[in-house]
Amino acid sequence: MKSLLSMLGVGILAVVVAGGPARAQWEDALREDARIELGCVVAFLTQVIVRSDQGQTIVTAKVHCEDKRTFDARQEGEYQVFTFKPCQDPNARAC
Repeated sequence: MKSLLSMLGVGILAVVVAGGPARAQWEDALREDARIELGCVVAFLTQVIVRSDQGQTIVTAKVHCEDKRTFDARQEGEYQVFTFKPCQDPNARAC
C-alpha cells in the first residue's frame, strides 16, 4: 500500500511539473469570448458541465474574472459563441 501511495505521488508530481492536462478547445474559446465581450480576464472556472444533446455539445460554466466579476456562461454547439449572464451574488449556484 505504501508503495502504491508513493507511485501515485510521483504520478501527481509529474502532471504538475509537466504543466497539467491540456485545456479543452471550448475552454480556450470561452476565455477568448469573455475577454472580447466582457473585458474579462478569466481567473478560474467553476461548476463546469459539458454534455452532449442530440449530437450537439453544450457547455455551461461559472466564469470568475480577475477583477472579481462573475458570470454564468453557456455555449450550445461547439461553433457558437458563448453567452454570458452576470451574477449579482458570485456564491449563488446560478446567476
